[in-house]
Amino acid sequence: TTNGTVVRLTQGKVTQLLTGLNQPHGLTFTGSTLYVAQSDRVDTYTYADGRATNPKPVVTGLPDAKSPELGGTYAHALKSVVVGNDGSVYVSVGSTGNISANDLTAKPPRASILRIQPGGGAPQAFATGVRNGTGLAIAPDGAVWTAVNNRDNVQYPYDRPFGDASSSSRGKVIPDYVRDHPVEPLAKLTAGRNLGWPYCNPDADVVLRQLD
Repeated sequence: TTNGTVVRLTQGKVTQLLTGLNQPHGLTFTGSTLYVAQSDRVDTYTYADGRATNPKPVVTGLPDAKSPELGGTYAHALKSVVVGNDGSVYVSVGSTGNISANDLTAKPPRASILRIQPGGGAPQAFATGVRNGTGLAIAPDGAVWTAVNNRDNVQYPYDRPFGDASSSSRGKVIPDYVRDHPVEPLAKLTAGRNLGWPYCNPDADVVLRQLD
């Protein structure tokens, strides 16, 4: 939550599990180990009897609004986390804005899904060009999947009317067009995959024509 608290819900009862965190967002369990992603780090906790104790860092120094190079501005600071079948930890690091290509050359890269190998170590880019991977999951076959929030306010690209317009709509930001352009997919990730942001974005119209 925005007040740095993780709560526990049991049969309608709400209790505080963790407090004083920095924008906690992603949570996942592996057995009795709870992983918590804050805006700038991921930690593990021992979970037992409704309590989370013994915090240990998995990765620290992830970018957020407090990072000096970002100057206090970060549009997608919340992190998601998931643990692969081999024990690798995957964490989403969103872009700083709508179109910010320098995210891809940052250290560590933003607009990416990072992987921390089993046993720890520095995070490495697993998949890039992911504007804002708002959710992560591991499929039964071990594949890593993410939900992607893509670009906002894409201008209409065609030199023709849109909808009931009487003249060309090219270059205009039209809510009915923006809603589905680009699409916001569930994407299967593989090592080294680049989803294209901010240079290449999935086009719902092209996909529909291919399926016909």
